[in-house]
Amino acid sequence: MHEIHDLMNSTKKINLIISITVLLGTLFSSQAIPVTIAQETVLLAVNGTLMRGLELEPNLVNLGATFVREDRTEPAYRLYSINDINPAMVRVPANATNGVSVAVEIWSVPADGVATLLEKEPPGLSIGKAKLQNGSIVLGVIAEPALVVGMKDISN
Repeated sequence: MHEIHDLMNSTKKINLIISITVLLGTLFSSQAIPVTIAQETVLLAVNGTLMRGLELEPNLVNLGATFVREDRTEPAYRLYSINDINPAMVRVPANATNGVSVAVEIWSVPADGVATLLEKEPPGLSIGKAKLQNGSIVLGVIAEPALVVGMKDISN
């Protein structure tokens, strides 16, 4: 039992612990022994309607995701309004001087739920890598450049 406990403590990517009961009575005793099973999570930067208190937050919560913190991207993005409903964050080219820092929320999302979350996003929004103001890189909801053609720039 100590080996299982030590192994779980050494796993750095484990953020969510699910307790289940395993019945081993026929092998060892007549009592149920509690065992802890861990689920891997990933950090995901979101903006707009996925943020706390907004329309699509339940898409995160229903997956078992948990809010971690507010943050900002490095100033290398532009933000567009998609039909006045969804914001879309696009990374600008490295030599561009018009990038802005976008407010995001960082959520811890079960790794096996990322595809489910993406399926509920509007077409043209994807999961990519987002660089935060402190230089760290996390997964993020990113727009495909074609999605923002002709859309209103709301970066400022």
